Amino acid sequence: MFRKELKKFKKSGSFYRKMKKEKESFMLIYVWELPIVLIWTKPALLLQVCTGLPSFNSNLMKKSNIPGVAEMFCKPSEVPIHQRNVQVKTTVNMEATRNPDFDLGQNNISDDNSSETDVILNEYCRKKSSETLQQWAIKHNITHQAVKELLSILKNQYNDNDLPMDPRTLLHTPTSTPVIDIPGGQYWHQGLENCLRNAFKDLDRNITIHLNVNVDGLPIHKSSKHQLWPILCNIHQMPNIKPMAVGIFIGKSKPLSVSDYLKPFVEELIPLMSHGILVNGKSIEIKIRCFICDSPARAFLKGVINFNGKDGCLKCTTSGEYSQISRTVVFPNIRCKLRTDEKFRQKEYGKHHREYSPILEIPGVDMVQDFIIADSLHLLELGVMKRCLIGWRDGSLGYAGKLSANQIEKLSKDIQNVKLPSEIHRSMRGLDCLAHWKGVEWRNLLNYVGVVVFRDVLPQNVYNHFLLLFIAVTICSCDIYSKHQQTAQLMFEKYI
Repeated sequence: MFRKELKKFKKSGSFYRKMKKEKESFMLIYVWELPIVLIWTKPALLLQVCTGLPSFNSNLMKKSNIPGVAEMFCKPSEVPIHQRNVQVKTTVNMEATRNPDFDLGQNNISDDNSSETDVILNEYCRKKSSETLQQWAIKHNITHQAVKELLSILKNQYNDNDLPMDPRTLLHTPTSTPVIDIPGGQYWHQGLENCLRNAFKDLDRNITIHLNVNVDGLPIHKSSKHQLWPILCNIHQMPNIKPMAVGIFIGKSKPLSVSDYLKPFVEELIPLMSHGILVNGKSIEIKIRCFICDSPARAFLKGVINFNGKDGCLKCTTSGEYSQISRTVVFPNIRCKLRTDEKFRQKEYGKHHREYSPILEIPGVDMVQDFIIADSLHLLELGVMKRCLIGWRDGSLGYAGKLSANQIEKLSKDIQNVKLPSEIHRSMRGLDCLAHWKGVEWRNLLNYVGVVVFRDVLPQNVYNHFLLLFIAVTICSCDIYSKHQQTAQLMFEKYI
């Protein structure tokens, strides 16, 4: 019916220009992202596509005031009388009334010229199929090689020439990455706001999130001097959301200036914390919970001297001394005044400060309490336990505790012969591989193996000293023994 009516229009240049100009309001009014022009030329196809949409509601379509829609989705008896035998000329007359220059001219729409509608539909379907493939490849982390092979199959088997050949075109991979030069290397900033918008695309309520910030350095290759220093954030109350890379630094060493390194991150974070982010009409309030880093990175971010310096303690004002025996800096005084955020910001700690840190500008951040130092990997496993075992083997802790060659051989065999529980997947290696031990091996030695194998090789006083550390760590590692934490603190103090 509609096609017959439309055939009465005559083609003219004025009509073509006017239709092109007004196509958004007249020809391309979208109903569920589908062009209304299908109602005139492809009613059966529109019905087929619409009914396949997951969010389609035929009842709403039955009540539609758009000419022809109700007739397609209602039974003949259900069509309101005022909508039956709707003539497209009504719409055309409205357009002619609004625009005096509207020219019906010569015949414009015919069976041959319905190709414009086909082009619109094909373009819509092509975009939808490309978006679906793109989302699938990103969600499942499909390699570019696999995506390229899939695109080749689709083009060859199904003659889908509208799909791109290259996966980079499908995934909209940027051809260039905007980086800025800072002292020591280059920095790429993705932006915290972009990360959060990608993570909360389907947000439907107002929320408040607490961010954990992590900074650490890692080498790219063992044979290369270049290393990466990413700024990572994760949401504390939503562990299912993967950590987000806000920015990445690359250079032959760590960034030479903490101010230049953190400046883009801090400048973006401050207004976000003040005003939040609006996604889908819902607000996201942002707060910083803490900074989680290892000891070198903590000192770098705070702009203080390194952890092994004489004034390097981040929590108290103790001053260290150099030990000729252990050849390290030791802290003989363990009961000193604690550092405070107020005095830190006023730089009252003398040699403890090294340079200005942009983190001081972030509102609500405590420069002492919000930097987590309870890092068991570096404090206990790769710290105390590694230093003790190497000291007993080499005698660097004094000859009173040095092991003989026979004791070292026996200790190595005992460590290898220990049968660990099934939940511990990495087996222990001998002392000949000590330089290649992983952190989990040092942890197993401290928590499980050492209390057994050290008993027969270490002097009694040295073994009793190790037991202080073992029992204190065991108490602090389990909630069942939480009532004994004061005892653990006394043991730690006596061990030190």
